[in-house]
Amino acid sequence: AVFVAIRRGQNNKPGPLWESLITATWGSPQMGPQLTAALAGECDDAVASLTWLRAHALIDAERVAMIGSSYGGVMVMLAAGRRAPFRAGVSFAGLSITWPDAPALQTGLLDAMGACDVPLMLIQAGDDFHLTPTYVLGAELARLGKPHETRIYQTIGEQPGDGHGVFNK
Repeated sequence: AVFVAIRRGQNNKPGPLWESLITATWGSPQMGPQLTAALAGECDDAVASLTWLRAHALIDAERVAMIGSSYGGVMVMLAAGRRAPFRAGVSFAGLSITWPDAPALQTGLLDAMGACDVPLMLIQAGDDFHLTPTYVLGAELARLGKPHETRIYQTIGEQPGDGHGVFNK
């Protein structure tokens, strides 16, 4: 089975879109805690979705994995740090756009890697915005001896950043 959750405020769904919760100037020290709080709320939703899905009679609760792209990839890593009920996670392009502007979220993700107890795969296309998150978070998982795979795949576009929206191609 495949379950695709729609995030708050997207596609006319209830709740505030995370961007509306960021009132500070992008990249400012005040933005970091706001972004972290907004994404923590979305992670609450993701964990609730996993709990709901695992309770479904047709689902083998021990074989649920979580995958996300961009901020969805961030959700995978944050949920892994909370030891959410999933068996393995794949983060595609997690935090690649925001990485240089969000030190507070960088710290939160590094902490999540420390608490993580499931195998993670961190992947990006070579022409994503910033490859640093995959390298840094993968290195942290390696340093901690956590099961993981880190992959940077070939470029898929012609401009920097084209690889970010790989699922839109």
